[in-house]
Amino acid sequence: MASVFSASPANGGGPSSHHQSATVPRCTSARPATEAALINAALAPSTRAFYSRVIDKLASVCGLQKSNMFPVSSDHVADYIVFLFESGLAPSSMASHASAIAYEHKIRGLPDPSADFYVRQLIAGAKKMRPSVDTRKPLSISEIFELCETLYLLGLPLVERLAWKAIFLVGFFALLRPGELVRGQTGIHTLQLSYLQISGCQLSIRIPSSKSNAKPVTITLEARPDLRHCPVQAVSEYMRVRREGECYFFTDSVGQGFTTNKLSLMLKRAGSRLGWDVSDVSGHCLRIGGATHGGL
Repeated sequence: MASVFSASPANGGGPSSHHQSATVPRCTSARPATEAALINAALAPSTRAFYSRVIDKLASVCGLQKSNMFPVSSDHVADYIVFLFESGLAPSSMASHASAIAYEHKIRGLPDPSADFYVRQLIAGAKKMRPSVDTRKPLSISEIFELCETLYLLGLPLVERLAWKAIFLVGFFALLRPGELVRGQTGIHTLQLSYLQISGCQLSIRIPSSKSNAKPVTITLEARPDLRHCPVQAVSEYMRVRREGECYFFTDSVGQGFTTNKLSLMLKRAGSRLGWDVSDVSGHCLRIGGATHGGL
């Protein structure tokens, strides 16, 4: 992001009937290195990488020189949106590209060309012509139980088998997102040992923050002895063998926290053993399934 703090000539994006603002340096601090570090820390590494790829692609599609492309005209952005649509991108992905363009302008103190009315109407039209369809498979209670039972056939260490069983059941019954169950990109929302407490027949789970809520939320699950597999019992069994290691609650046989990628892979591995088509199975299927089938 060093380029954020250097001035570049105005009108680098070429002529336009829309915005024509000059670029201004954004570094006003006497400590530019610290300032740059703070700006970089505001975005996840994966988000910064995605934004960089968008700018590279925008420059390539519109024939712009990266060293002299800001501000990009709204006409060029409109052309880019049309290109993405013709390339088959989903409207949600097109909106993500527009967000990247918006960020790269705002961080430089420039007007956002993606906010132009014509550009927004192009994206709105894409949503009407190509409505998004959620292809993720909502897992039923019986399917969750089948996954838990299939874990016994995968040759996993005891601690990992019990961990995955608890992950599947808690994700389904507590409606947790993958990044809350296991470590995602940042781990800031992920369950830690201190966030769970079993008292009698109840399991209390404190979520310090989530994707949609910055405030802590406590979820309480009651023991379900009427079910083949009880989430409270599964967590209790896992806690008895849990390895010391990272701060995350769900860890493997050497104490390292599981990741959202490993969660998806384990669901696909267990589902494949059951003979399922696992192309639409991911960690989100636990939460979707719980919501769809009334897991709580």
